[in-house]
Amino acid sequence: MSESKLMKPLFRGYRFNAKGTKMRAVFCHEVSNGKEAYSLWRSAGKPDVTYPHAENDTYWLHIELNGYLVPLGQSEYDLIHSSGKKPAYQKLYGSLKAREEQMNQARTGSGPTLHELYSKEMDEIERMGAKPECQADYISTWLDEKVKQYQKAKATGGESAPNYIGALVLQELDQCASLFAVYRDHYERSRQERIAAAQKERDERGMEVNRLLENAVADAEQKLIDGGMIDNAKIEVYQSGQGSRWTHLISFLLDKYNIAVPIRTLGWINNNLTRVTIMEANKIRVSYLQASGSRSKGSEKVFNCLYQLIDAIKQQQSSDAGIATEV
Repeated sequence: MSESKLMKPLFRGYRFNAKGTKMRAVFCHEVSNGKEAYSLWRSAGKPDVTYPHAENDTYWLHIELNGYLVPLGQSEYDLIHSSGKKPAYQKLYGSLKAREEQMNQARTGSGPTLHELYSKEMDEIERMGAKPECQADYISTWLDEKVKQYQKAKATGGESAPNYIGALVLQELDQCASLFAVYRDHYERSRQERIAAAQKERDERGMEVNRLLENAVADAEQKLIDGGMIDNAKIEVYQSGQGSRWTHLISFLLDKYNIAVPIRTLGWINNNLTRVTIMEANKIRVSYLQASGSRSKGSEKVFNCLYQLIDAIKQQQSSDAGIATEV
């Protein structure tokens, strides 16, 4: 294995390496375009790429810059393909627009096939991308973008995320750390505001949901006392901070008045019961779903539960009436 050296990475665990912790790295090679030169390194440990495309696709590359190793986020294999695209397209087509025109011609069956064009492109991309000057050009452009991101954050006082790589290029890491603290506070405030706004929107919708629920429940309670048909409709119940849940109207009423319902009976109410009809002399008739050809009479225990529910509603109404009279 090549001789390793202790180097200082810009990031540790995706965060700025403020403590200057070092890592063992191995020098790969240097690339230059005549103006800028960049030394490329990789870690000295196990390969970074789990499923490499090629032998040169096993380690992520780092750029040595102002005393730090900057993660490029690409292997040598990736760097070749990223660096080679622009010059290859320029050589083969002259411009991206010309490339698109030739691709469209290939799609219509005119000229070379798409397979032939892509094959030719790949050969040229790999040839151009392997040149040190093309790699240096790509890295230079990549770093310029990072500088622009940092300068944007600097100009806005930390409203956007400051880029540590761009700051390193300008040797302003201390300023970047201060900006990042401002950005983090700004981001957290914005996040809390978004959460509060979303919760307010949910609560407003929830109020409408529960208003409809109250109307449906009040109507059902009155019919249970005075008589009428009650559809065991599926209803939405909203609770702030917990969101919505769906249940059936009869199940909701039984739960509201604390009527003990056997588990199997509750399942039958939710899965089979479709309507409850209160007739004269407090007689109850239920309509329910059943399998084709089945002779099942349905749940008998549901009648006991419904009679208990009616008694509980009457007691509650009597209690409410007594309180109103005292007032």
